[in-house]
Amino acid sequence: MPIALKRRGVEAKVILANGESSSAKPDPSLIQLIAKAHCYLARLTDSSGRSLSEVARRFDTDLSEVSRILPLAFLAPALTTAILAGKHPASLTTQRLLRMSDLPLDWRTQSERFP
Repeated sequence: MPIALKRRGVEAKVILANGESSSAKPDPSLIQLIAKAHCYLARLTDSSGRSLSEVARRFDTDLSEVSRILPLAFLAPALTTAILAGKHPASLTTQRLLRMSDLPLDWRTQSERFP
C-alpha cells in the first residue's frame, strides 16, 4: 500500500494513499476545539440572547478568541464525524484550523479544502 510520511509539528505520521493517518486515533486537541466552538454557539443561540462579549466573559476569554473559534461549529458534519473518529485528513490540524480565517461555509467546499 502506498504511504508517505507527513510532518505535524514535532511528530511524523504515516499517511496512507487515501490521505488518512495510519493510526486512527482521535486528536484530543481537535475534538476540544470543535467542542469549544459548539459551546460558544450554544451560548449565543440560547433564549437569553447573549452577545459575543458576554460569551467571552462567561468562558473567561477574549472576544477575538470567540470570534476565531465560533465558525468551527459550522464544519461539515462528515468532517466533524471524521475528526471524532480520528479518520480526518492528516493535514487537518488544530493549528491549521485556528489559523484559517476564511473557512468556507459551504460543506462541499470544506471537503475539497481538506481532502
